[in-house]
Amino acid sequence: MSSSATTKAAWNIKVDWANYNESVLWKNVNLCKLNVPRLGYDPGTKTTSFIAE
Repeated sequence: MSSSATTKAAWNIKVDWANYNESVLWKNVNLCKLNVPRLGYDPGTKTTSFIAE
């Protein structure tokens, strides 16, 4: 894979949840290497999670 193809696969992902005042940002996520990305939010701890399989 060329470096340009690798670069195009890397994305920044920003999450803004409803009723939550802060954003979460993951940088340089290579979407070509993920089969099932999952976002989660725990309202009790106000924690956002990103799980990639």
